[in-house]
Amino acid sequence: MSQCANAIKYSSAYDDFKMNGDYNAEDTDKPINITMPYWTAKVESYIEQDQKKNRDSSKNVTIGDYEYFKELFEKQRCYICNCKFTWKNRPTLDRINNELGHSKDNEIQLIETVTNDTNELGCVLTIKIKLNHMRHHMF
Repeated sequence: MSQCANAIKYSSAYDDFKMNGDYNAEDTDKPINITMPYWTAKVESYIEQDQKKNRDSSKNVTIGDYEYFKELFEKQRCYICNCKFTWKNRPTLDRINNELGHSKDNEIQLIETVTNDTNELGCVLTIKIKLNHMRHHMF
């Protein structure tokens, strides 16, 4: 019986689902405030990733870019889902060209959960489904 109720709940949540719909709820989570230790860990991670893949890291973002990216993450939104960066929707830099390193001219700003999906259309769909689930209090 409970399986039927759950199936009905999920089914009804998709009655009004539209791929091009806007499912961004106003987030009440605290805005992200990038700290120097957080940024330092990010930069070190980007360098490590690029070294493992033998990418040129000579133009990589640096710890000295802290103020630039701090302001960027506070003012910009996720390139894919247009969500604000918060402590729940943490920002990361994703390379546009995966053959190149993590440089300022080869980056887009995404929430961390978005980078797990390399297919942009599939990623957008996944995010919209998650936002729709949240709208219907399904997790």
